[in-house]
Amino acid sequence: MWIVLALILLLMIYGFWEHRNHQRNLDSIPVRIHINGSRGKSSVTRLIGAGLRAGGKRVLTRTTGSKPRIIVKSVSELPSLRSRR
Repeated sequence: MWIVLALILLLMIYGFWEHRNHQRNLDSIPVRIHINGSRGKSSVTRLIGAGLRAGGKRVLTRTTGSKPRIIVKSVSELPSLRSRR
């Protein structure tokens, strides 16, 4: 019985540590822009990213949909792996 309780406690500690690190990573991003809608989100994401890059900002954009992509530079698109749910 105490082994189960120790395992639960260990998992809770790990979960807290993981959440804290994730939140710290999110807080290190100074500005996040969320684009919402039913159509044209990938195009709008690319346009906003290109505009910010042209203004000298360091930008990472990510599109979802049928072909998810991570766009790191104005001409460089990498395939983004989807998470399974």
